[in-house]
Amino acid sequence: MSASTILNLFACGVFRDDELVETYEDLCERIVLHNDVIEPEDEKIFEQFIQRVSDIKVTMTPKQLFKIVLLIGVFASVQSKNCNFRFWKAIACEHVDSAESLKEGVEESIKHDNVATEDFQGLEIQSSKIDYLTANLFDQYGHILNFKILFSNVSNIPNGAFENLKNLKELQIGFGTVDNIEENAFAGLDHLKQFIFFGNKIKRFPKGLFDNLHSLTKFDAHYEDLEEIHEGAFDSFKELTTLELLGNKLTELPKDLLKHITKVEEIWLNENQLQKLDPNAFEGLVKLNNLLLNNNHLTEIPNTLFKDLAELKFLNLQSNNIEHVDKNAFSTLSNLNFINLSKNKITHLPETLFQNIIKVSSISLAHNQITALSVNTFKGLPNLSSIELNGNLIATLPDGLFADNKMLSTLKLGENKIQTITTTIFEGLNRLSVLSLKKNEIASIEPNSFKDLSALRELDLSENKLQVIESNSFKGLKQLYSLVLNKNSIESIPADLFEDLQALSSIELNNNAIKQLDQATFEKVGNLDKIFLGSNQISHIEPGAFKNLVKVSSFYLDNNKLTTLEEGMFEGLSAVEYFSIENNPIKTIAPHSFKGLSATRFLTINKNDLEDLPANTFSGLNSLYQLDVQNTKVNKLQKQSFDGLGKLQKLYISSNEISEIESGAFEDLVELDSLSLYENKLTKIEKDMFKGLDKVDYLILAHNQISSLEPDTFDYLPNLRILGLSENQLSNVQDNWFINLPNLAHLELSENGIETLPANVFSSLKKFNYLNLNNNKFKILDKSTIPVVSDLQYLYLKRNNIESISPDAFDNMKNLLELDLDHNQIQVVTSETFKGLNQLYTLGLNDNQISDLEPTAFDNLPVLSRIRLEGNKITPEVLEIIKNKFPEPVPIILN
Repeated sequence: MSASTILNLFACGVFRDDELVETYEDLCERIVLHNDVIEPEDEKIFEQFIQRVSDIKVTMTPKQLFKIVLLIGVFASVQSKNCNFRFWKAIACEHVDSAESLKEGVEESIKHDNVATEDFQGLEIQSSKIDYLTANLFDQYGHILNFKILFSNVSNIPNGAFENLKNLKELQIGFGTVDNIEENAFAGLDHLKQFIFFGNKIKRFPKGLFDNLHSLTKFDAHYEDLEEIHEGAFDSFKELTTLELLGNKLTELPKDLLKHITKVEEIWLNENQLQKLDPNAFEGLVKLNNLLLNNNHLTEIPNTLFKDLAELKFLNLQSNNIEHVDKNAFSTLSNLNFINLSKNKITHLPETLFQNIIKVSSISLAHNQITALSVNTFKGLPNLSSIELNGNLIATLPDGLFADNKMLSTLKLGENKIQTITTTIFEGLNRLSVLSLKKNEIASIEPNSFKDLSALRELDLSENKLQVIESNSFKGLKQLYSLVLNKNSIESIPADLFEDLQALSSIELNNNAIKQLDQATFEKVGNLDKIFLGSNQISHIEPGAFKNLVKVSSFYLDNNKLTTLEEGMFEGLSAVEYFSIENNPIKTIAPHSFKGLSATRFLTINKNDLEDLPANTFSGLNSLYQLDVQNTKVNKLQKQSFDGLGKLQKLYISSNEISEIESGAFEDLVELDSLSLYENKLTKIEKDMFKGLDKVDYLILAHNQISSLEPDTFDYLPNLRILGLSENQLSNVQDNWFINLPNLAHLELSENGIETLPANVFSSLKKFNYLNLNNNKFKILDKSTIPVVSDLQYLYLKRNNIESISPDAFDNMKNLLELDLDHNQIQVVTSETFKGLNQLYTLGLNDNQISDLEPTAFDNLPVLSRIRLEGNKITPEVLEIIKNKFPEPVPIILN
């Protein structure tokens, strides 16, 4: 198996459970099974996949996007030629080391991939050793429209470098070492529309450098070391609509730098070190729509700075050091829709600061030092839909502050000093949907304070000083969906508190001082879906407390004071799927305590004082899929402990005190596939313990005190694939322990004090591919040390006492992909040590005693990609040579 196949296997595995690529699993498998050959139909499938990705990119999560980038990288890796045609109509070349090899690679790609002339529109060079750019390099590619060079060694762009690329529309130079550009470097690029330059070492742009780029519509030089731009450098950019200079080290802009780019619509100057701006810096930019100045060091906004920006819609001044804003600073921004002044040092807002931006819909003033607001601050702003004032020092809000903001839908007032909510603060805000008051000092809420908020969906009052909630505190909130009251000091919940909250779906009352739940507590909230009651002092729950909560799907009672669970205590919670009662001092669970939880699929009752699981403990949990009973004092599993759990598939009974398991304790768990008994006090494992578990494929018995096994121990586990026996006392391994496990693939035997293995111990394991023997006592590796079958792919021998490896040690491991020998005492490694491991992809040799190592020692491992050698006595010169041979993988960058 080649390195690229391994990458493909990994990528396919990553995507296997993701709906986004379910229909493309066949492509993954075909690439793997056909020796990395990409067939024409595969390219079509992949192109369809990328098209689908582009169609849904707006709603994609970061995790999905990462997976997609990974798959694209894998797709690229399976092609063995230096140059390959991409479906976006470009020939991409990687690791070419000369102009000749570039041209040969392009010609080969044209021939091999049947590239028509009209389809060869772009050339991409990545991770090449070509350290120069000349016109001759491109003499055959004058027709291309796009050129991209990434991760190159080019340090200088000479005069006329691109003069043969007469038709070029887009030029990208990124992640390189360019630190000098000659005066006429861009001569001949008369038709260039987009210039994208990032991740290089350029410190200055002199005047005249870009004079030839008079057709440019986008100039993007981001994340450079750019410190200086000379006056007049952009004078030729008459057609420019987008200017991106983010992520540089600019401290100032020349006064007339932007004077001639009068068609510009977007300017990105964020993430620089700008300290001040000339009052006329943006003079004449009458078409500017978006201006980003966030993450700089600006301390003030001159009152004429934005005077010509009548079309500006988006203004970001976040994360500067602005202390004062002139009252006329925004007076000409009549079309402004969004303004962000958050994360500055503003202490005071002029009363009329926003009076002329009547179209504004969003104002953020979060995380400043504002202590008070004038009643006129937001006056005359009828379109305002979002205000962020969180993270200031505001103690009171004047009556009528939001009187003109009838369209307000989001209001964030968290992290201030507000002490009381009065009846007049939110008057008239009948469109408000989201209100955050978290992290204030609110100790009281006047009755009917929220009466006008008929459209409110989310209310956050967490981390305040509320002790008492009056029954009419939330009157009028008929559309409220989510109520958050975490981290207060609330002691009780009034019976009528939820009378108006008929739409309430989620209530969070974690970290309060609630002592009990009465029958009437939740009587009037029949639409609740989630209840969070963790970290209170609940010691008593009245029978029938949950009788009307038939729609609740998630229920959390973690970290309370319950000592006993009584029969029928949770009746009514018939829709709960996730139920957690972790970290309560529970000593007794009465039979049928979980009666009524017929829909519960996940139950957690960890960290308690429970000593016993009697018969019928879990009766009523007819749909349970996963049960966690961990960190308790349970010392014995009885024959009927798990009665009624016929659908259970995952059982984790770890970190308890179990020393005895009765015969047949699990026999009713006919659907169980995973069982963990990690960290208990088992000293002996008997065959009848596992009766009825013929579907189990995952069994963890690690961290017990087991000293021996019998040949028939696992007779009732014919489908077992993964077995964990680490951290026991199995030092004397017998050759008949695993004879009845025909499907075993993965075995963990670390930390058992093993010194030797019998010759036939693994001979019956036909599917065996993973063996962990870390932290044992092996001293010598030879052909008989690890008597494995030939299909073994992963072998871990970290932290043993291995001193030497004989040349034949791995003769029977030709399919090994990963070998870990870190933290041993190995002194000598030669080219014979790992000879024959032609599929080895990763090799770990950290922290050994290796000293005399030849740079060619690993050259006979054809697909080796990653090697660890730190912590040895190898000379830095040899380490550097080997590191260059096996570099860390470089991510593929997509633009």
